[in-house]
Amino acid sequence: MIIGAGKIAYYLLNILKNSKIELKVVEINRQRAEFFSQEFPELYVVNGDGTAKIFYSRKELRITMQ
Repeated sequence: MIIGAGKIAYYLLNILKNSKIELKVVEINRQRAEFFSQEFPELYVVNGDGTAKIFYSRKELRITMQ
């Protein structure tokens, strides 16, 4: 999961787009989220606040903590 659809996220996603890693992007700015959704159609993009607890499931936290 990547929080924020900025320049670093853009370059990172270009590097990882051919990998088998399942990625999600959370972006608070609607226009930026739409741009990423169009640039990376296979990517799961959420327009919302990445600091909100609703975006974190136990499974994702477990993977991150390992």
